[in-house]
Amino acid sequence: MAKEDEESFLSFVRTSGNVVLIPSASTTDSFQPVDNMPEPFSAGEWRQFWLWNRSVAENYETEFVPEKGHYVINGLLSSLVEFTSSYIRDNTMYPGRIWAEFTILDEVTNDLDQKSREFKNWYEEMAKWIRREFMHTGWMMFAGRGALKFQDEGGKLPMGL
Repeated sequence: MAKEDEESFLSFVRTSGNVVLIPSASTTDSFQPVDNMPEPFSAGEWRQFWLWNRSVAENYETEFVPEKGHYVINGLLSSLVEFTSSYIRDNTMYPGRIWAEFTILDEVTNDLDQKSREFKNWYEEMAKWIRREFMHTGWMMFAGRGALKFQDEGGKLPMGL
């Protein structure tokens, strides 16, 4: 996704519920929403974020990482969608992704269970938007208008794009 593709996607996602974008790391276990994606390679965490639909999940699970001195989201225990942004280096646009885990481990019984149907439906709504709005360019790969323009202007899209 080029920057304009990313903005279109996030604009759509924000209409799908009470959705906020939160960073992948925080100095406290209360992650503050981010209004805009930072520029690639800027200071701090700039590539990976979480999409949190507060209409679907009331909260999320965090873990403290002592070696790094910050908290991270536990994506396996939380009903959040990972959003990793694309970036350009050496005239090549490297892909981002959306990802979510749909099973959850019950820590008391050690049984696997499924996250809520509402969460799965929300994720699928985003995936359908990508499949509808972007061009299918390879196995599980899609490129938005901005990424295709980048390619038309001489940029490279890797992995069979």
